[in-house]
Amino acid sequence: MKQDHERKIMYATVCAVISLLPGFAFAHPGHGGGGFLEGLAHPFTGLDHVVGMTSMGIWASLAASVRQRIGVLMAFLSGMLMGASMGVLGMAPDGVESTLMASVLATGTLLLWAKPFPMLVRVCVATSFALWHGLAHGLEIPLRTSPSSYFSGFLLATGFLLCFGVLLGQWVRRSETRTRWVGLGVFAFAWVGMGG
Repeated sequence: MKQDHERKIMYATVCAVISLLPGFAFAHPGHGGGGFLEGLAHPFTGLDHVVGMTSMGIWASLAASVRQRIGVLMAFLSGMLMGASMGVLGMAPDGVESTLMASVLATGTLLLWAKPFPMLVRVCVATSFALWHGLAHGLEIPLRTSPSSYFSGFLLATGFLLCFGVLLGQWVRRSETRTRWVGLGVFAFAWVGMGG
């Protein structure tokens, strides 16, 4: 009963935060919805992003409490925003795509390991991994697009993928073997993607 209540609180919190994001798309009049729609579509245009964000949601679902799970999701969204801002400002180092795939590989490894981590470690991992995904988004922003609209779109899409991962994680986490199989699948995907 307590688990059901915690689950409902987590979903309500995450959905409430995500539902606020589209409002930022219209923060600057005159830009229209093009940037928002392009940002919304962007995370779905590459399997690396879809697998990376979904697997991060699964990993977040392994946290001990609802508060910790929400913390991991918020840390990931914050890291995405930070990385995208750096990308737009041209502050991205070389090798963003390969490092992004390495973060997906590492997420697969964490799922394979299937061990508990302190909250600080979870937040640091989520933020640093998200930074690379955000850099990729920021570097690929279309010309003449409002960054605030674009950011709002991809943050909303990212939130959706993370929540999907958390929902999937509710099934995955029931069995350590299941968690490891999912981790192996994510690891294999990233390994192939890196040309390993």
